[in-house]
Amino acid sequence: MPLDVARRGTLDVRDPPLKAIVAATDNYEAGYHEGNAGGLDAVDTDIAGGNIALGTTIFGKVGTVVAGGTETIDSDSGDLASGADYTPADSGIFVGGISQGSWLRYSGVQYYDDTNWYWAVNSADTSLTMAIGDGTNLKINNISGLTEPYRFLRNYISTGTYERESFGELVAGATYTPADSGFFSCAYEDPANVDMELNLPTDGWVEMKESTTTVVEPFAIALGDGTNLRVHNRHGATAFDYTLMRAKLIT
Repeated sequence: MPLDVARRGTLDVRDPPLKAIVAATDNYEAGYHEGNAGGLDAVDTDIAGGNIALGTTIFGKVGTVVAGGTETIDSDSGDLASGADYTPADSGIFVGGISQGSWLRYSGVQYYDDTNWYWAVNSADTSLTMAIGDGTNLKINNISGLTEPYRFLRNYISTGTYERESFGELVAGATYTPADSGFFSCAYEDPANVDMELNLPTDGWVEMKESTTTVVEPFAIALGDGTNLRVHNRHGATAFDYTLMRAKLIT
């Protein structure tokens, strides 16, 4: 129905009267409302994708905010018989407290058969380390002749991903640079010749090693940005396998 305007002296009387749209309230009486140049987000700048949950649309504004995840920190422990393996069924970032007879391993694979396991920690002198597990590609292996205790502490963020990012064979001298960013941990068929490297500003690519007076080990977990972290086979003649794990806490 067109707006009735009655001429009464010099005053225009509108029925019903116009109502303003304001940012302070969403409680409006029925009737006509004044237009607002630029739309509702011009009235209230809080109507924006950055203030709206991902997957929700309000007045045409598509939400981009990822809901906060939940964090789980738990413990998993037990005994391993001599020669036995144990694979945590859950995913997350793990700290493994392992007896000196138990080694931490990732599933390292031949490029053709996905069957072999390689060490993320390859020395019996190392009894505590960090690793990334996805429920399949992480295990401990008791190499001692006795039953040995173990404990895993796990941190898990529900918005994260924990995955085997890459695996396969690196020919002599070859490198692999993951295109994704995140936390990385790697296992190697030959840790003496293959490991993660970091690209330093003036020195170029340098091995990422942790060392003490008794043992030198590849970094347990490193950060990559898609450019400055790589896996390198430095051997001059032989190809070796590797398995690279990745964790990203918000996806």
